[in-house]
Amino acid sequence: ISVSGTGISAAPIYLFSDVLDFMAINFNGSIKLNDNLKIGLAAYVGGFDFSDDINEYGGTMYGVNASFDYLYGIWFARGVVGATAMRADVGIVFNNDEIVHNPGGASVYGATDVGINFIYDKFIVSPFVRAGADYAMILDDGDMDAFIGIGGDFMYDAGGTDIDYKYGVRFGADSRGLFSASVRMNVMSIADNAGGDISIGVIYDDEFGLNYNFRIGANLKF
Repeated sequence: ISVSGTGISAAPIYLFSDVLDFMAINFNGSIKLNDNLKIGLAAYVGGFDFSDDINEYGGTMYGVNASFDYLYGIWFARGVVGATAMRADVGIVFNNDEIVHNPGGASVYGATDVGINFIYDKFIVSPFVRAGADYAMILDDGDMDAFIGIGGDFMYDAGGTDIDYKYGVRFGADSRGLFSASVRMNVMSIADNAGGDISIGVIYDDEFGLNYNFRIGANLKF
């Protein structure tokens, strides 16, 4: 779960594994409502290719989500709710007695993190707990999945007179058997209120195994 600094951003995202390749472009905007609360909206569109020993197909995905980030002293809470739609280019499939061409699917999801910020000079350590749920449907089959998890953010704010540098590490694990870890860097020009960020990470789940992801974005702050 992440709410970017106030402003707008655009970022291509690439995720790949032995069986899945996914590429998308993500657009995000967020505003600060007061000293404690930020909210954001995001949308993405992308395409994927899946191939294993039995199946081989591609498709498109697109989605939207809304998020918030609330800070109260050293405590923080952040959350996201969203929806994703998918269409697979697999030709004809049988859904009970019905013939379906290139079936589609959809999911809705939500998750919340609650944690504490420990600040040591320029270092910020932020452990958190997570709870969420995801409902997915393909054709007539639906599945509801609730989960809990833990994680942590480790951030170093190097600061700077003209250019602000931040470096971070994030990890998380939850009851679905999912584990993720990433390293991130953010660079922002103080005078121009513009900059960029980059992240590289890994995600492991029981369905797709080990996945690698890469993101690079451009940000405009206001």
